[in-house]
This record gives sequence, structure tokens and C-alpha cells, in this order.
Amino acid sequence: MDAFAARTLRELSRVVFARIGLVAAIAAIITGVTWLGCAYIWTPVYRSSVSLIFKQPMPRNPLTRDSPERTLEVFVKAQQQIVISQLVIARTHIVAETPAWRQEWYALRKLPPDQQYAAARLFVQKITPEVHRWMQSQQDGLTRFRNSIDFETPGGEQVAMSESFTIRVDRPGPRHLPDSHLVAKYAADVLADMYLYRYRELQDELNDPARAFIEKRVQDYYESEVLRAENALRAFVDALPQPGDVAILEQLLKSGTEHGDQITATTARNELLRLDRRLAELRALRDGILAQVPEAARPPRSPDELSAQQIRAMTIAVPQQLLEMHVVVHELARKIGDLRSRQRRLEVRYTDANRELRDVLEEIDRSNRQMLREMITAADAARVEIDTVDAQRKQIATDLDTYVARLNHVSRLLPEYQRLKNDVAITHGQYETLRRELADAQTGQAQTRSAITVGLLDEASVPQRDRPLRPNTLVYTLLAFFVSLLIGVGGAFMGDHFDHTLRTTDQVERYLGLPVLGSVSRRGGGLISEPGA
Repeated sequence: MDAFAARTLRELSRVVFARIGLVAAIAAIITGVTWLGCAYIWTPVYRSSVSLIFKQPMPRNPLTRDSPERTLEVFVKAQQQIVISQLVIARTHIVAETPAWRQEWYALRKLPPDQQYAAARLFVQKITPEVHRWMQSQQDGLTRFRNSIDFETPGGEQVAMSESFTIRVDRPGPRHLPDSHLVAKYAADVLADMYLYRYRELQDELNDPARAFIEKRVQDYYESEVLRAENALRAFVDALPQPGDVAILEQLLKSGTEHGDQITATTARNELLRLDRRLAELRALRDGILAQVPEAARPPRSPDELSAQQIRAMTIAVPQQLLEMHVVVHELARKIGDLRSRQRRLEVRYTDANRELRDVLEEIDRSNRQMLREMITAADAARVEIDTVDAQRKQIATDLDTYVARLNHVSRLLPEYQRLKNDVAITHGQYETLRRELADAQTGQAQTRSAITVGLLDEASVPQRDRPLRPNTLVYTLLAFFVSLLIGVGGAFMGDHFDHTLRTTDQVERYLGLPVLGSVSRRGGGLISEPGA
């Protein structure tokens, strides 16, 4: 090496150019192999990235507010562990590498937001057996997939400055696939979706036990207490003698004893009193009429059977009520009064044989007989009305007795009915309280889920097919070219180092230490050429 160090640049150049063919061959072979490997042999690896955004609501109470930077930093680091968890990676691999399931998953993404989680849960349940088989048999593939995932937060360690992070996925794209560059895009898309699903799934796993406990408590209380109270009330109502008794109980329970059916009973009693008064009036009228009718003129006899002397001797006192009720009787009474006045005037002036006096007496007889007939008719009408009113009174009295007995029986059931109703109301109130607790738990679960909201900022990027992440054909080829040049130059110097041929007089003097008196050029043929040759 000391000999090389003592050489001049010209000598070094001569060494290189003396073996320029070797240098060029090494450079061409290494560069060509590298280019062929990049272009046709090595499997290209593509990179796709997907960005997610997260947001934490700011508390309004400044005394209880935690540091948002610290909270988000812990949150992002936790999300990174979720992304690289075995379950998320296995689900991503199964969906992204299986065209049928990948198409089904992309179809689920088009559903309305309120239906996506339920549909995703059913889909994940369907692929779970295959996911577990792959996790158990392909640990190396799982590790490679995990190593191909990288994270980037634009704010660095201060993640709260950007409130976003980017997931980068590097996946090989086999050359025989027409869309091999989309493998990384599918993997990034599905990985982000599976991360979001797993994030929601973990939240549900944390909150579901408490919610399930409250749901079970609500269901148990409904089955043990609410149904018991309702069944007891239903059995009580079914055992009532008449279907309408429950309406009476409701009226008694809501309005008291002077409302509803009690008012009906009071009205019936008032009607009985009115009918009693009417019966008394009719009986008094009938008795007053019959008192003025002689026994001989009463049915089945007739006033026509009375003699003229009996008729003339009668003084009929018509009851005032009858006069007010019957116009005919009133007119007859007035007519008889006028005839009596005329009779008294004629008796003063004439004897009984007077024709005019006899005519007046005969008219009085006819009027009295007519009055008796009208009074008998009125008495019969009063009797018929008495019978009708009495029958009506008896019916009302019978109905009232039955109704009062029913009211008394139902009234005795009122305390038990009220107790059962209160029991139902209390159990329903407690049941509604438990349901509100369940609603509060569900609200709390929703608030917990939205404490830090996570969502896709944009879809996964699509790599360029002719520009994979690696191999980078241009860079790798240039690097191979420069490395091959170094190798070629090194080979040239190594060949020169092991080459002991003396090529110049300087080398003879340097290596042999002998003076050179002259040199003979090497030519073709013999050592001495003849003149003219």
C-alpha cells in the first residue's frame, strides 16, 4: 500500500485505465442486475396513508378542567396500541386480502351512519372464526403486518396542537395483480375502519356491563313487582259481580261520595219523594171527588139513576184542584151557580108551578147530573194516574234498593281497590325511575363515547403504480452504479497490486535497485529486424 501511496495521479490513472474493461464490466453487471431486479424481479412495496381527526370537548368549569394536551397525548398513544393490536391487524388482513369480504365491507360503508355500527357488528361476527384461525397460524405474517404500520402526528409529541394523526401502511403489491398498487390503499382503508370499530367496541365493552346491570334490574323489577301489582288489580276487577262496578269504583275514588253514581242514587230518591207527593195529591183529589158523589151514583151505578128530589137536594162542592184542572167542570160549576141565583130570584117572585122556575130547576137537575158524571170521570182518571204513579214509584224504589245495595257493596270494596291502585301507581313510579336511570346510563354511555370524538379526516391515499415506495428503481440503480464503480476501481488496484510485471525503466530501477543503461522496444517478430524489412 506504501507503493500505491507513493504513486502519482498519472500512475494511478494508468492503473485504472489499464483495467477499464474490468471496471466497466463490473459496473454494467451490478447496475444491470439491480435495474432488472427493481423492474421485474423484486416485489414492489406501496405506501398508503389515512388521516384521522379527534376532538375533545372543552369543559366549561375551569376548576375541574384537566390539561387537554395531556389528555389527548395519552389518548393518541392509546389509539396507537389499538391500531397495532393483533385483533385489529388480523381483521384488517382478512378483509383487505379477501376480495369478496372487502367488497361487502365497502358496501357497508355506504349505509347511513346510524346503521353502520350494527351492520359492522354482524359482519365482524361472520369473519371472527377466520380471524382467529389466521391469528393462530400466521404469527409471522401478523408481525410483518404490524411492522409495516407507522404513525405520524403533525404536532409531534404535542399532539393537541394538530388534533390529528396519520396511519401509514406499507404493503407489497404482487406484479401479477392488475391493481397491485391498491393493496396498500385497501389495507389502510380497512385498518382505519377496523380501528374505529374496535374503538367503539372497547367503549361498549367498558360501558355495557353497567348498562346491562341496570337493564336486568329494570326487567326484574317489571316482572316481579309491576306485573304482580297489575295482575292483582286485574284479578280484583275480574272478580267484581258486574263489569260496571269498576266504573263506580273509579267515580268513588276520583270524585268522592257525592258524584257520579251517588248523584244518580240521590236523584232517584228525589224522584221517589216527588212521586210520593204526587200520589198524595192524586189520592186527596180522588177522595175529595168521591166525597161529593153519592154512593148511589158511583160505579157501577150511574147519576141517571138518582131521582129528581135527590138531585135537587144535593149541594155539590167541587174541589178547587178539579176546577183548575178541568175546564168543563169549571164551566158547569159556574153554570150551576148562575142557575141557583136565578132560581132564588124566581122563587121570590113565583110559585113552584111557574113554567120558568120549573125550566130552571130542570136545567139545574141536568147540570148536576152532568157534574156528577164529570166528577166520576175525573175520579176514574185520578185512580188510573194513581195506579200509574204508584207502579212507577214501586219500580224506582226497587231499582233504587238494588242500586243502593250495589253501591254499598262496591263502597265496601273501595279501600281494597284503592290499595291495589296505589300499589300499581307506586310500582309504575318506581319502574319509571329505573327506566330514567337506564336512560341516564345510556346517555352517559353516549357522552363517554363522544368525550373524544374520532373520525376519518380523509380517505386512504392511492399510491402510484409506477412509483412504489420500494424498490426505487432510479435511486437503487444509481446507487448500484456508484457502488459498482467503487468495486471496479478496487478490483483494478487489487489486480495491479498482484501484477509483478516490470513495464518501465523506472520500475526496474525502483523495484530492482539496478541502473538501466538502455531499453529495447518490443515489436512483432524477432528481436532484430533487418534493414528494409
